[in-house]
Amino acid sequence: MVRGKANSILQAPKEELNLPLYQLLMKLHKNKNLTLSSLFNFIRDDLDDGIEPICSIARFDNNNVSIHGMALFRNGNWVATIPEEDVNFMLTMRHNRMTAPLYIAEKHLNTTQPLIIENAQVRREMRVLRTDPHPEVEIVLSIKGATTSSLNELGNNKVGTSTNIAKELQRKYEQVIHFLQENRTDCLGVGMHVRNKIGYPAYKGEEWPERFAKSNIRCTVSFTKINEV
Repeated sequence: MVRGKANSILQAPKEELNLPLYQLLMKLHKNKNLTLSSLFNFIRDDLDDGIEPICSIARFDNNNVSIHGMALFRNGNWVATIPEEDVNFMLTMRHNRMTAPLYIAEKHLNTTQPLIIENAQVRREMRVLRTDPHPEVEIVLSIKGATTSSLNELGNNKVGTSTNIAKELQRKYEQVIHFLQENRTDCLGVGMHVRNKIGYPAYKGEEWPERFAKSNIRCTVSFTKINEV
């Protein structure tokens, strides 16, 4: 998807577009932050009543291509946009295993520096604890990574320990979950796990967006520091 007029990309000379696209793909590959979407994945998820598709939003401006968040869908309609700074938190809950940088701005930490975890290795487990009257689901995230923020600065505000970093990450993940539930868009695939638990005959896909919004979804995060900077 494109922010702005798509014809500006379609009409751009090939030599002006190739380099910016190549630079964007190389940047995403370097960061292991594969936020670009494929048509195959989009259609596959759109046809599945247990997960909603996602699509990166690109912007082409002054011979530069950049990603500006990700579009979220419900029943084939674009219903919300998740900001780029939150995309990796959503993606690491969507996949069983993923490596991606995680970033929390300083304004959310009451510090003078942001929390940055380079190449965070995230393992996800989704547990369906109950299905009625509303699903109760626990998302367990095990995260390992190198913090590039000054831990001395973070430590002054009691944020720099592994335990407190885990708490800050958990708070951020819960904010993203709340945003998705507010917009009734299950791009995490919670419905797939509930459907596997109760069986397809009992699972009513057309009712899932409302059930997803009312589900009790909690997130548990553990964090292990690989090094200190």
